[in-house]
Amino acid sequence: MSIGALQSSDLLQAATEKVERPGVERLAVSAGLGPALWSPEHFAREQLRGLVRQIFFTSVAHPVKQLVISGAEPETDVWSICQRVGETLAGETRGSVAVVGRDCEVLHDHEGTVDTGEERASARMFPLRQSATRVSSNLWFLSEAQVIARDSADDLGLSSHLQEVRREFDYSIVQGPSAADCYTAAAFGQLADGLVVVLSAHTTRKATARKVIDGLRMAKTRLLGTVLSDRTFPIPQGIYRRL
Repeated sequence: MSIGALQSSDLLQAATEKVERPGVERLAVSAGLGPALWSPEHFAREQLRGLVRQIFFTSVAHPVKQLVISGAEPETDVWSICQRVGETLAGETRGSVAVVGRDCEVLHDHEGTVDTGEERASARMFPLRQSATRVSSNLWFLSEAQVIARDSADDLGLSSHLQEVRREFDYSIVQGPSAADCYTAAAFGQLADGLVVVLSAHTTRKATARKVIDGLRMAKTRLLGTVLSDRTFPIPQGIYRRL
């Protein structure tokens, strides 16, 4: 999946307009140097870094420690974006970062006994980390089932599960339900510190995006931004002829 544009919450209208006309972007040009070296992957990384810094590191009054990311439609690929946001965030902070999702595949089963005093203390303080997949020194991936298993006594589960993740990790990215179900998505967003909606340039229509965004706002959800995925970047003909 390519990520072509990321928008802050004050640019939601622009984001929904872009959904109607995918593939219209200009190639960046360095002043005096001709066409800049550019690739969709590099552009996506820079956009992700900007989104992460804007959401997690700009608000002192309302800091974001736990973020929910939901797709505008049920078929939207949200897990891959959660992964990339988590990886980017882990690179921007020394704090611990967890990425939690229904589509997370557990890379290994945690086995073995705890032998040392240090490991026993860690298991008591951070039980979720014992079953999570550690991706880097400060990044863990967790399946939704692993989180729920920690508190099976809670029938609803939602509030306690998110609180459990919040207690163990400095930051967390949670794959939320489809924002097409505004009430459920809003519940996730309200229990966390805010919500980001993923729009697909190929499938999400402007009317759908607007309905989702309006529904979340009516539910008093703290909407932090939108991600425009599946973006294409055709090379202008004038530059293509030079290649």
